[in-house]
Amino acid sequence: MRKLVLGFGLIILLIGLLLIACSDISLASSELETLVNVDNTGETQRTYRVSHNFTQGQIMVVDFLPPVDWYVSFNPIEPATDTTPATAFIWVNISDTVSNSNGTWFEASFAEYNGKPYLYNLSMFEFGNNLAVESKPRFIGGTVLFSDTYTVEVIPIPDAGYPPSAITLYLEIPTEEKPYTYLFLAGAVVSILSVPPLILSFKKRRRKPSITRNSKTLRL
Repeated sequence: MRKLVLGFGLIILLIGLLLIACSDISLASSELETLVNVDNTGETQRTYRVSHNFTQGQIMVVDFLPPVDWYVSFNPIEPATDTTPATAFIWVNISDTVSNSNGTWFEASFAEYNGKPYLYNLSMFEFGNNLAVESKPRFIGGTVLFSDTYTVEVIPIPDAGYPPSAITLYLEIPTEEKPYTYLFLAGAVVSILSVPPLILSFKKRRRKPSITRNSKTLRL
């Protein structure tokens, strides 16, 4: 019985310690700091490019919205196939003044859903030597290889004279987060609950004193 109680207490203690250990797990994350934000929906603003100074090693992220006329009348230039929808394209060129290259080109293909354009696929059109970019990019941008002024140009195809509705340039800041800190309290409570059975298992049982009876032999 004592071994059973000891095993039960140790299991509870291990669970509690495991929860406490898991509460300190760190996961890689990131935050986006807005550097440049251009709104082209007004009457006077008509720009296809934005620029900003970057330092080597920083991570640049580009975001944009399709031109206003694409929301009014979406005219794809790539016809649909059996496996892909009809698409139009937006090319994004990221250039600098140091690398002496044509820059890094991304191709974002858009399809139509309920009369509105949506991003269908993102791919690399041309690798420059000014950004470190994944072969299958998750976003437009990359790690800056030179400390310089970088220019982002967004080119809709077809272009009916309307630039992108908005262009935003971000700086990605790597961070860490601990999403399981709430497990620390649970682990502490469980660990405390293991104390009573452990104490009980090590507590010595008091032996009852043995009573010896003297029997007398009756003789006739």
